[in-house]
Amino acid sequence: MTDWKTYIGETPWTAEKQTRIAYNEGDHIATYENPVWTMDDPTGVPITDTHLPGKYWGSEPAEITIPPVGGTLWATGRNNYGQFGDDSKGDEWELKQVKTDTDWYQLACSERYTMALKTTGTLWGTGQNSSYQLGLGDQLERLVFTQESSGATNWSQVSCGGSHSVALKTNGTLWGTGESNNGEAGLGVPYVTEFTQIGSDNKWSQVACGEMHTMAIKTDGTLWGTGYNIYGSLGVGDTTKRDEFTQVGSVTNWAKVACGTYFTIAIRTDGSLWSTGYNYYGTLGLNDTSNRNAFNQVGSSTDWEDIGCGAYQSMAIKDGELWMAGENTYGALGVGDNTDRDELTQEIAEDGNWSQVDGGAHSAGLKTNGMIFTTGYNAYGQLGLNDDTNRDEFELTSVDTGWIHISCGTYHTMAIKEE
Repeated sequence: MTDWKTYIGETPWTAEKQTRIAYNEGDHIATYENPVWTMDDPTGVPITDTHLPGKYWGSEPAEITIPPVGGTLWATGRNNYGQFGDDSKGDEWELKQVKTDTDWYQLACSERYTMALKTTGTLWGTGQNSSYQLGLGDQLERLVFTQESSGATNWSQVSCGGSHSVALKTNGTLWGTGESNNGEAGLGVPYVTEFTQIGSDNKWSQVACGEMHTMAIKTDGTLWGTGYNIYGSLGVGDTTKRDEFTQVGSVTNWAKVACGTYFTIAIRTDGSLWSTGYNYYGTLGLNDTSNRNAFNQVGSSTDWEDIGCGAYQSMAIKDGELWMAGENTYGALGVGDNTDRDELTQEIAEDGNWSQVDGGAHSAGLKTNGMIFTTGYNAYGQLGLNDDTNRDEFELTSVDTGWIHISCGTYHTMAIKEE
């Protein structure tokens, strides 16, 4: 493979997909999905290899810049702490545009606050801030998006827990702010007032926050966790909390991770799906309701592509199909009833083209045609359907297309539309 040259840009990338176009020469196309490069030769046969970002095949290293796609910001649902960032505390029943900026590209919603990234690599927050979760150096609530205190321009991904935020920079370093009484910020102290670097490692590639725990993947495919662990959400084989990131076993092929309330799900590079933690509602998809303190494989499929978590529901996509497990009291699983599921069950329409999912007390999904669908709890209008009626099947939220990213807080939904 010495004839391959890999080009890697250093600007922010869409964190959910973790897919980067690397090199294209005629029929030769290379893509990166952490930590595996897949290269198609002229006959279309895929060649895979584990490869760290920044290295290359061939003798001519180079870099290109592929700007991330940005768009306008929209919100619906509960806004009692200013989590929309629209300079109000008024709820909305349909997706409403927040200001006029057109350069938003990633969102992370908590119950009472929201963090967001712009294509400029800057990081912004709005809403509740009593635990310093916005990273502004104070505890003042914000009603509009305010840039984190350092003013850095190299942020690439952000995730929100209950009252803490953890973010990744393009140089591979990991940073945390907010409450950390249970170790969720991974810094060994109860509170952090501004984004502070977690350790000195610069090989982090993805981060996901649960209510009071945080999970992260390194470029070598290892998985790490910190924080509250009474239900086994860290997957380290015990129920003892961690104040700093601790490696999960010795496996080196973790590809994606997502966190809910006291539970974690993850995909390995072989396409297998794994879960650990709180399982009262069957959220782990393991055909029972017993908690786990170590990762267990969910079924035997090896074609899982993407994952998401709600408060107590797990969501996973394979072949464009959406499968769900966990709490379904208000219809968040989209299976046509209100019965919990302890194994992954396909949403009732059984159609395809799902590309991204997220959840709170409800669930939202984005399709490849750029449309948003929602289901579940709707007391505050978080489904964006102009009423407060719960749904037990996914319904089209907006006739608009062009939606490129969604994120759910417990009672609100936010989305980015390409402009």
